[in-house]
Formats: sequence, structure tokens, C-alpha cells
Amino acid sequence: MLCRDRFTVLSGYGAAPGDYTQELWLDTHRRLAYLLGRPRLSNNLGASQIEDVLHFLSECGDEHFLDFIECIFQDDSYFRVCSDENEMVEEVNHLFLLEDLPYAITPFIREIRTETVWGHPREVRALVSYPKIVLREDQVLHAEAVAPAIQLLADSGFSSANQEFLAALDDYRKGRYPDCLTKCGSAFESTMKLICARRKWAYQPTDTARELLPVVLTNSGMETYFEQPLLLIATMRNRLSSSHGAGAHPRPVPPHRARYVINATASAILLLVEECVGRLP
Repeated sequence: MLCRDRFTVLSGYGAAPGDYTQELWLDTHRRLAYLLGRPRLSNNLGASQIEDVLHFLSECGDEHFLDFIECIFQDDSYFRVCSDENEMVEEVNHLFLLEDLPYAITPFIREIRTETVWGHPREVRALVSYPKIVLREDQVLHAEAVAPAIQLLADSGFSSANQEFLAALDDYRKGRYPDCLTKCGSAFESTMKLICARRKWAYQPTDTARELLPVVLTNSGMETYFEQPLLLIATMRNRLSSSHGAGAHPRPVPPHRARYVINATASAILLLVEECVGRLP
């Protein structure tokens, strides 16, 4: 119903009038067909592609319906029906909250880049990441740690760290807990490297969290007792994740441990960036 209302534009500032629902459903059918690896999505063999995708979405499991929601924001016509690209993101998040569902959608992530056009440099807001669905099992933690960390990294030009953290959240939602720990550790390390680069503090590109953390703490004036709790993120990555291989004895990672590392990583990123760079918009 929301897609019907959003993609049928009668008039309005910043949106081109027209019916874009057919374009949305055909593009969604194509994306889901590739994702599932089959040309027909449902068992309704005589249906058109639009009927096929609508029938599939009315019967599919949660995982594929969440895939569909992410497809909405990748559709070419989306930017023709939403003058504010994050407006529909907020609307779907509101529906999740109304139904008390443990999901949230991240906003469009953009960063300012300098590009040369006709021999003249100019700044552009380049799209870095489309909205992704992440698990929101605790509203307070998500609102106070995870969501602010995503927004802070996006707005402050830490796009590589942001991409790694978003990938960790995606792994967690899909039950890939060892990979989740790996990407949390990578996001934590990337954040410290970007802090050092911005503040012009000496470090090596090959440094791990164990080498980076003393550099950040010493130069920022933070107390040394922060080192051990912050280093725990890297320690759990090294001991439990898939980054070093499981060998003959795979190390199971239960979801509650992965959830702890996600929340710890978000809190650590907020702490270090605000201590070392300042509170960013």
C-alpha cells in the first residue's frame, strides 16, 4: 500500500507526476529472480511478471520480504517519486515501530567528494550505500549507540568504516555471526586509522587495533584505562571470528555474543570519534 501511494505521483514539489508502480514491480521481479536463482518467483505459472512478484510477496518468508524492502530504495524510479530520499525510509521505520518489529532501515549514505568536470574541480555528494535493514532488538541501544554511530560515520567522511559496520549489521541479521565479528573489528580499526589520518598522528597502514589504540589514546590525552575495554572488540574478533580460520575445531559464536560486539563497536566508535575529532553533526 505504501509503494502504491508513493510510486503513483499525481503532483507535488520535487516529484515528477506519473505512475511508476509498474517500473517498481518489474525491477523488483528482476532483482528477486537473480537473488533466488529462478525466473519464476511463485507457483502461479500463468501470471505476468507483476502478478508473479505480487503473489510471491504475499506468501514469502520474512527474509525475502526484507530483501524486497531493500530493493525498493535501489529502484531507478525511487528518486523520481521522493524529493527527500530518506522520507520513505522514515515511513517504513515508523511502520516497523508501530508493529513492534525488531528491524530498522539505515538511511542513504553519501559523502562529499571532489570531482573534476570540464577541467574544474567541484564537490559532489556521492552515494556510498543504499538503505539496509538491520536488527533492532533493543530500541534504546539502537537509538543511543548503533544508529548514531552509522550517522556519525556517514556525516564525517568515514565511509570505509561505515561500510564495514553496515556489513557487520547485515551479517548479524542473516545469522553469519563469525563474519559479523570480523567486520566489527575491521570497522573499529578503520575508524582509528581515519582518526589518525585526520589528526595527522603517525601510524602504519598495516597497524592492527593493538598498535593503533595506544597511538589514539596517547595523542588524544585519553586515560590509559580505556585501552583494555576498547581492545576487547579486537580480542573477540581474533578469538571467535572467521578472520583467522577455525581450523579443526570451529568456534561457534552465539547471537548474544555477536550482539554484544555490535553494541560495543558502535559505542567505541562514538567515544573515539567524539574524543579525538569532536562532536560531529
